[in-house]
Formats: sequence, C-alpha cells, structure tokens
Amino acid sequence: MSERTVPPFRADVVGSLLRPAALKEARAQRERGEITTEALRETEDRLILDAVRKQQSLGLRVVT
Repeated sequence: MSERTVPPFRADVVGSLLRPAALKEARAQRERGEITTEALRETEDRLILDAVRKQQSLGLRVVT
C-alpha cells in the first residue's frame, strides 16, 4: 500500500485555533462597557476573516 502525501487524501483536522489576544481584550472591554457591542462584533468579524485566511494559506480546502 502506498502512502499518499498530497491531496486528495482522507484526513481529519482536529483541534482549534487559539483565541487571539485582541479578541480576549475586546471581550473584556465590552464587559467593562468600554466598547459597544457593535465594536466587539466588528473585531470578532475581522478576526474570523484572519483565521479563515490563515487556514486557506495553509492549503486547507475546508475552513471552519
């Protein structure tokens, strides 16, 4: 049996990315009333896009 090292091959991606410090800080700021819910949402959306781009740059065909 030959080993496949390039797609397509069956693989399961297990794990998750760590929450960025910027997200933790934005959530803490929202809890303290220092930023609006809208500002928090904008930060979350930006950081989600960053995570997706990172996964795409690593060659993942499916991102979560």
